[in-house]
Amino acid sequence: MRRCLALACLAAACGDDASAPRDAAPRPDAFVVTDGAPGDAPPLAWVDFTASGCERIEEPPADDAGVPILRCRGPAPLSVQFASIAPGAPGSIDRWTWSFGDDANSSEPSPRHTYERPGRYDVALSAGGPGGTATAARAGFIDVVPAVLGAACSDSAQCASATCLCGGDASCPDGLRSGLCVASCGVDCDGICAIFGGSAPWGGAWCLAACTGESECPAGRTCDVVATATGWSRGCLPYGGLAPLGASCAGASGPDDSLCAGGACLAIGARGACTVACGDGAPCPDGSRCAAFNNGTRTCVAACAAPDDCGDPWLGCEPPHPSGAWGFTLDGGDGTVCAPRRCDDAAGCPGGACVDGHCGPR
Repeated sequence: MRRCLALACLAAACGDDASAPRDAAPRPDAFVVTDGAPGDAPPLAWVDFTASGCERIEEPPADDAGVPILRCRGPAPLSVQFASIAPGAPGSIDRWTWSFGDDANSSEPSPRHTYERPGRYDVALSAGGPGGTATAARAGFIDVVPAVLGAACSDSAQCASATCLCGGDASCPDGLRSGLCVASCGVDCDGICAIFGGSAPWGGAWCLAACTGESECPAGRTCDVVATATGWSRGCLPYGGLAPLGASCAGASGPDDSLCAGGACLAIGARGACTVACGDGAPCPDGSRCAAFNNGTRTCVAACAAPDDCGDPWLGCEPPHPSGAWGFTLDGGDGTVCAPRRCDDAAGCPGGACVDGHCGPR
């Protein structure tokens, strides 16, 4: 058997485009080992691989004679699409052995692999066919960095803040189970201190990434309104992660505060409505008004222009009125908000009852 060691003439492409151009110059961090037998077809001379789904990073060479070191970088968890290339293969390739550097392997020609934890990982590919075998390897090629505040996560070790909220936690709302990198509120909170989750085990005050628009949030996040100790602010949350003010929030056993971005589910209508306390200097968010109900409840409720705006059969687009426990006044005077629908009998409350002049449960 003969063995030879040669510098690779093709460097791996790395970036969001798997067809990114290959480097033309030899690279000290990429090599190929070939193995063939005398009398066999010419050995497989070159094998290389590409990677996409990450940012292409070129670092300075180790010495003046070298070329920039190529890395594939992204936040944890990082899903990378690999593909083998063999421009010098004398024939077909029918064997692939990948080593991803984290004790995981694959025999597919173009595998996708997810790196769960931050760190640098060596990647190697051995490919074989009738002409022989070849191996390409790169030390520290995958560079997984800690996820920033607001990013998705499944493990606290993935987050730069060292706290992953709701990553796969079955007790969390469905919209939060993609996980959320958060931090404890305090002097080191470089964002907003949001209060949500109610009395749920994962609820409380959490430091979120602040934003004014979606472009300021990590991939897969949206800039949403959440309650804080002093009112309302915008922070980066998963799409549909927490219900906005006025949205339905009834859980399996009744109103569920943990579903709401405002931290409270008001027991009105057939399905409850997300809300937050108001008054005493705590303003309501845009699109809502502060209502003082006759039963002592003072809370933000969604403003509306027509009954259909409320999306609940027991809620109406009501103006202030004095009658019954759910009669109310509005801060700032007139207007219409989504409040318990006024009724004369149960016929006006589909599936419910007319109690004290307002729709509610039987």
